[in-house]
Amino acid sequence: MEDAELRIVVIVSTDPSDLYFANQLARRFELAGILLEHQRDPPDRRPRWRKLVGLLCRPRELSGRLAEFIASRWHRRVSRRVLDVESADFGEEGRRLDPVISVPVKRIEGRGRLNDPECVSWLEERRPDLVAVCGASLLKPAMLDVPLRGVLNLHGGLAQFYRGLFTTDWAILEGEPEKVGATVHFVSSGIDDGGVVFQGRPRLEAADHPNRAYEKVVRLGVEMMSAAIRVIGQSELHACPEPARGRLYRERDFTYRTQRRLWRQWRRIMATYEADREQRDAPIDASLINSFTRWKNQAERDGDRSAGGETNGPF
Repeated sequence: MEDAELRIVVIVSTDPSDLYFANQLARRFELAGILLEHQRDPPDRRPRWRKLVGLLCRPRELSGRLAEFIASRWHRRVSRRVLDVESADFGEEGRRLDPVISVPVKRIEGRGRLNDPECVSWLEERRPDLVAVCGASLLKPAMLDVPLRGVLNLHGGLAQFYRGLFTTDWAILEGEPEKVGATVHFVSSGIDDGGVVFQGRPRLEAADHPNRAYEKVVRLGVEMMSAAIRVIGQSELHACPEPARGRLYRERDFTYRTQRRLWRQWRRIMATYEADREQRDAPIDASLINSFTRWKNQAERDGDRSAGGETNGPF
């Protein structure tokens, strides 16, 4: 267990990568609490005939839903074996919160309910200095204003290139595996656009697959978040603003057909990338905001894990 004077609250969803994030931080720091969001949309309780009439009045939406339903059934049937065997593996830490970790946990049902008054009150009772977020719904000002030192988010992408959801997958689909990475940043009212604390890139290999690439991003992101918490606990930290905002990808953009295309094209994209890896990596590494690798290397040379290194922005 690492020493930390900060009172830290973690906010995550029930996704395996987010549970892994929470378990890892709980092992490294004395947490003041974990807020666990079950992101289930409320059921549509309208009678079936009314739902059908509504869809018939919107033929374009109806045809789109039918096409997506057929594609999803085909995808699950054909690729179930591949996706089950080659899934992202976070071990037991990705299946549930570790019961041996003695941390107050509040569970909330429903997407977006993190901003309800009861969650705001619960967070205020924890008196956090810092909140660490991964995979949760967008937080509104009432939640963002509670922690004294702000809210840090782990975004699974390089935000100046890719914002939103499934950004690892989209970087690969766009033929840019060199832009797969993670960003730890302060949360503002926008989407993945607060001041950047660290950015990093994992090393991808042709023998990997899309889910393993995402796993590497998350594991690197946990290391970056842990380092950010240590730096904030030991000194004043000045994050660097993003010079540009990447394209925003939403959940609805990543369909079953998109996922199928991703898995089919992985080897071709990676072969093209590996043939010219060094030249493609160099400009991206140079563009990283507060490069985690440079910070870590400098800290190791200085023999001080809290020391700042050569970066694209001030600490």
